This record gives sequence, C-alpha cells and structure tokens, in this order.
Amino acid sequence: MDDTREMLGRIDERTMEILRRLSCIDEKLKNHESRISKLEQWRAYILGGAAVIAFLISSIIGLWRF
Repeated sequence: MDDTREMLGRIDERTMEILRRLSCIDEKLKNHESRISKLEQWRAYILGGAAVIAFLISSIIGLWRF
C-alpha cells in the first residue's frame, strides 16, 4: 500500500513537472511566433517597396525613350 502511494506521488510530481515545462514551452512558442510575424511583415513591406520602385524605374525609362 505504501509503495502504491509512493509511486502515485512520484507520478504526480513528474506530471506536474511536465505541465510546468509545457507551459514554459508554450510561452516561448508565443514569443517566437510574434517575432516571426514581425519579420514577415517587414518582408512584405520591403517586397512591396521594391515592386513600387521597380515600377517607377520602368515607367521613367519608358517615358524617357519616347
């Protein structure tokens, strides 16, 4: 009987440790997703800006030829 209680206590401790680690991993994952989202937004801005600049340059060259 004592062995069973001791074993259940160990299982409970391990389960609590797993849950603590999972919550820590979840927090780190949220921070990571936030950083990735910001990087993706900057990438979209840069690509959009590059497209606008390319369009303006091609328009200027097209007007310059005529």
